[in-house]
Amino acid sequence: MEQDPVDFGSLARRPSAFLPIAISFAALALLLGHIGSDLMQAGHVIREADEGTDAHVWQLLMVGQIPLMIFFAAKWLRQTPRQAMMVIALQARAFLANLAALFISGLA
Repeated sequence: MEQDPVDFGSLARRPSAFLPIAISFAALALLLGHIGSDLMQAGHVIREADEGTDAHVWQLLMVGQIPLMIFFAAKWLRQTPRQAMMVIALQARAFLANLAALFISGLA
């Protein structure tokens, strides 16, 4: 059985692999910080009529990582499909964690 020239660890250290995950974690931290702030101040999550700065920054972070994910998939899926799919799965999980937190909090 022939081994791929790039293993999962070295592929995951590529900027196009870890930056979307890092951006997702930053967006999740922003979202959880906003939720926590609302809970501490009002005792519940406040749904505002006008979205604030937190919402706009979160949206930019979520949309901004998509081109990086597409670039990673386009570059690495052909060369090392198994390792690339594992990284893409991590990226997708981090992205979906944000969406889950958004829907669970009732902000969506």
